[in-house]
Amino acid sequence: MLGKLPVLHGHEKGKGISSPVNQARGAFMRLHHTVLEGHGHRTSGHCEPDMWGSEVFCWSTGCLCDLRPEFARLNKWNWGFATVTVEPDSQFNVENFRITAEGKVRTS
Repeated sequence: MLGKLPVLHGHEKGKGISSPVNQARGAFMRLHHTVLEGHGHRTSGHCEPDMWGSEVFCWSTGCLCDLRPEFARLNKWNWGFATVTVEPDSQFNVENFRITAEGKVRTS
């Protein structure tokens, strides 16, 4: 946890949604709870209101490793990272970044 933000690698969710188009939406569909995860190695975000009108945010981060490792030559990975600012009351702000092939950092 980072403040009130659950942070998962992503494998903890179990099987079912193995390679969704949007990793963050896949996390939302599985958990229905705000979360930051990195298992998919793809930068994405998803937000939906719950039944009480509170927003549920999910983020997935890119990776900082080789994009074409021997064990996974064909994939949809991208470079990326997130920063999380935690306030004194445990509220948080997530900034999710993607790194281009040229090395430029972009907000996602």
